[in-house]
Amino acid sequence: MTKIYWINKKDKKNYLNICKYNGVRFSFESGIPEKAKNELSKLINYIRKKFYFPIRFNVCFTNEEVFINSENGEKGYCAFYGNQEAKKKMYPKLYVPALESDNNLLIEIEYYVCLGITMYYQWFFKQDENLSEKQLNKEADELADFYIKEYFEKSK
Repeated sequence: MTKIYWINKKDKKNYLNICKYNGVRFSFESGIPEKAKNELSKLINYIRKKFYFPIRFNVCFTNEEVFINSENGEKGYCAFYGNQEAKKKMYPKLYVPALESDNNLLIEIEYYVCLGITMYYQWFFKQDENLSEKQLNKEADELADFYIKEYFEKSK
């Protein structure tokens, strides 16, 4: 199993000219508390400074505590969408519920951002062609855990 990593800015020269638009953008739906906005903005800005996104990646923080899967009723705390389903050009997106609750603390929301970013890199490096869903989830969990710890060690 080939392990993927996030692309460090110092290595971006190897990934230039893949797409006209690159980097990471983020937005907040209305109703998200300022404390959450500030902390999540700090995390995204840290990630922007340190890592390179060869294809633009949009992160949307939603005014929800959790997503509920309409097919099976399972709870979800981030949703990644690549552009493979789109007929027209679309950039990959990550949706993250950003309302804190007893079951969704701010530190967990930050972890899910890192989990979603790992999914972006798995998508970019086409890991879904080589790994099972179980392997992808394990890798995403390990890398999200690694990068969120790194963030807290270096930025706090």
